[in-house]
Amino acid sequence: MRADSAVAAAVGSGGAQAGGGGVAFVTSLDAKAQAYWGLSPKMLAQFQGRLLSVLIEQHRAGVVNMSAKELREAYFKTTGAWVDMSSISSTVHGLVKGGRVERLAVLRKCDVSGHDITPIRAVPQQQALV
Repeated sequence: MRADSAVAAAVGSGGAQAGGGGVAFVTSLDAKAQAYWGLSPKMLAQFQGRLLSVLIEQHRAGVVNMSAKELREAYFKTTGAWVDMSSISSTVHGLVKGGRVERLAVLRKCDVSGHDITPIRAVPQQQALV
């Protein structure tokens, strides 16, 4: 199943049995978000480290900055693991908040989606550490 699918799975609900007529739906994105936030802090830190390493490898290969979707593609090529965009976005947000990655004050087209994006890059101090 693709990470960005919005297939909804019906979940039994007491409201339907009590005459409420409603059925609760949980999207695959809801399930993925719950699984992501259910990871231990150690696992989250390891994923942040792997994602940052891929970003830095790309910088060293001549890629100046990246979109989150470009980073996801590079992560897949490097590790063989396909990660959903919500996990990539959350992790990048955490790296930005932690001062390890920065958002640039420029707009450019994403090579994957073609949309205007604000690219990210590892801060120079992080690039020197890896």
